[in-house]
Amino acid sequence: MHPEDRERIRLIIEDVLDKSKSDGNYDVEYRTVGVEDKKIRWVRAMGKAIFDDENKPMRFIGTVLDITAQKQEEFRKNDFVAIVSHELKTPLTSMYGYIQIMLQNANESKDALSLRALNSMHGQTKKMIALIKDFLDIARLEEGKLQMIKKPFDLHLLLTDVCSELAFLSSHAIELQDCVELTVIGDREKIGQVMSNLLSNAVKYSPKGGKIIIGCDKEEKQVRVYVKDKGVGIHAKDLPHLFERFYRVDNEQIQTITGFGIGLYLSSEIVKSHGSTISVESIEGQGSTFYFYLPCY
Repeated sequence: MHPEDRERIRLIIEDVLDKSKSDGNYDVEYRTVGVEDKKIRWVRAMGKAIFDDENKPMRFIGTVLDITAQKQEEFRKNDFVAIVSHELKTPLTSMYGYIQIMLQNANESKDALSLRALNSMHGQTKKMIALIKDFLDIARLEEGKLQMIKKPFDLHLLLTDVCSELAFLSSHAIELQDCVELTVIGDREKIGQVMSNLLSNAVKYSPKGGKIIIGCDKEEKQVRVYVKDKGVGIHAKDLPHLFERFYRVDNEQIQTITGFGIGLYLSSEIVKSHGSTISVESIEGQGSTFYFYLPCY
């Protein structure tokens, strides 16, 4: 095993042998170094720990697959995405600035037609900038350079900002519940990015004018943050793959909805770096609830 992966895998194995943390499930990717040729190869190891009646691990069954070719293709794709995103970032930022100036002028001149057009352009440009930011963050994540600056912040204030921003671009009713006077520890900007992704998905996959709820439940030393919608829901077969990179749900109802399958993947990785995981409860045709935990301050 590559020296840089040993500690990460050691900690994962510790959790695998603790039924309360993993239920014995093991699915990881890591690098190996050839004994004779010294070549670096990527493998995916999957398995299951078997426990006795007292939940003590008895044995482990699993397989190891060589995924070197697949990882090399992923790296090439990441390099391409990073280059294109960097090239698009500067002109889009300039365009966004010009639109803001034009909006200010249209407001002063009371030009209703220009205001409607510019507000639409403003919203679409913001979406494009957010998408490019997600792509760049994925590239940094793959390189191990996505930094987290964790410190206490007011959760209610952050969620209010996220809701206000999305409400401006959406016809949905967004309701914020039970999040007052809660201070949590984390990277405020990155958690805001997670919430924006979850809310944007709720809007995309819910009927126009539908209700979306953001809520918080305090549980001892942590807070559960959730986003609930009454949209199309998710089929059971898609749930295990939902947070995989570039995964798109195959559903006739959402074929016209655009997306690259990166928002949930990136959100999942950000939440993992905060010591938590994103979970989802969903029934097809009835809606979905996404949630994760943050430590209280």
